[in-house]
Amino acid sequence: MRSLKAGALICVLSVAACSARKGDMNPAALVPAEISGWRAAGEDLRYDRTTIFRYIDGAGEVYLQYGFREVLVREYARVEAPRITAQLFDMGTSEEAFGIFSFEREDESVGIGLDSEYAAGLLRFWKGRFFVCVSAEAETPESQSAVIEIGKAISGAIGEQGDRPGILAILPDEGLQRNTVRYFHTPFCLIYHYPIGDQNLLGLGESTEGLLASYRTDAGSARLVVIRYPTEDASARALASLARGSTPALDKDGYAQKQDGRWTGAQIAGRVLLAAFDNTTRSQAEALLARAARKLEGMK
Repeated sequence: MRSLKAGALICVLSVAACSARKGDMNPAALVPAEISGWRAAGEDLRYDRTTIFRYIDGAGEVYLQYGFREVLVREYARVEAPRITAQLFDMGTSEEAFGIFSFEREDESVGIGLDSEYAAGLLRFWKGRFFVCVSAEAETPESQSAVIEIGKAISGAIGEQGDRPGILAILPDEGLQRNTVRYFHTPFCLIYHYPIGDQNLLGLGESTEGLLASYRTDAGSARLVVIRYPTEDASARALASLARGSTPALDKDGYAQKQDGRWTGAQIAGRVLLAAFDNTTRSQAEALLARAARKLEGMK
């Protein structure tokens, strides 16, 4: 369980909504004006790509990695009760909404939106092209209930469901720690969670799709990185870069044992790079890559 401080990196603390059609949603109409005695206090605030740093100083860069368009912020007040803040982020597509949600996901779903989590007064979820945070400045039984009800109201008002990124189908199910899955495009997000070599060893950018996931099986723990490139040449260059940049360098078969005894393995299949890190043995790395390769082949 995260603390409110830790979980607020990309959710800053600071029924009237009606359903709407995809592409025709006014963000203000998706957020309720009143819930359980908490009423909207003051004017809504809105920030776009050029003004986001006025609101989220230091964490705005995370949103820009995921196609952020704008955020609507509504605060709620109730006499002798903690203030509540609702934030509705328009991320442009459902894939990007999933991505920004995945950036800090830690806890099990609470059944709101397509994926969600709640801890220490902070509710996070995504649905359609929207990523939503609802937070109470202090957690009480009443504020917790109100935060959840506001989240449910917003989720119900978002007319579109959205799709998770198709690349998720490559992840093997066995041993997958689902709350560790991170979806990203740029090196910024990968380096934050798992630094690999120099700042962009894998040639990541807006045209790439990536996943980072942790695994735990009887063979031990490991991490799997999956990157889909726009061309096969790009994936081949990335594998060559990883082979050279690893310490020690990967052998001709794509494997290397680090000084701490753990193994790295990597291979490409068409436009997709598969890389397994922190494996206890070479055979564990080989097995994880083989399972991912089979999942990838099954998508064709």
